[in-house]
Amino acid sequence: KLGEAETAAKAQSKHDLAESQMPDAVRYFTAMAEEEKAAKLAEFEEGGGEMSVATAYFNRLAAEEKAERLRMAEEEPERMPMAIQKFTLAAEEKRQKKKAALEELKANPPPVPVGVTHFTPDADQL
Repeated sequence: KLGEAETAAKAQSKHDLAESQMPDAVRYFTAMAEEEKAAKLAEFEEGGGEMSVATAYFNRLAAEEKAERLRMAEEEPERMPMAIQKFTLAAEEKRQKKKAALEELKANPPPVPVGVTHFTPDADQL
């Protein structure tokens, strides 16, 4: 769960980039397909008129179980065993330190070596 927010942010940025590059026709038909899918799902969940009694019962039962699972997940957060938590947090800390070091190198790159500047006249522009 430590990287879920970061992964979600990356996925959202990729989605936004893809949407910005998407042609208007593709965007229109994608939105229309999503609306149709949502309408079909809503019709199914409402239990359209042709649904049998058994199907309606089991759909209602599944919806209640799903609601119960969501309620339980909100009440009690998922617990991680102490041993796994210790090593996971240590690995996450190492990863954050490496990421910070890379960001520091990107912000302040090391000077170009003398040999590179000697044999590559345009190296000072790198």
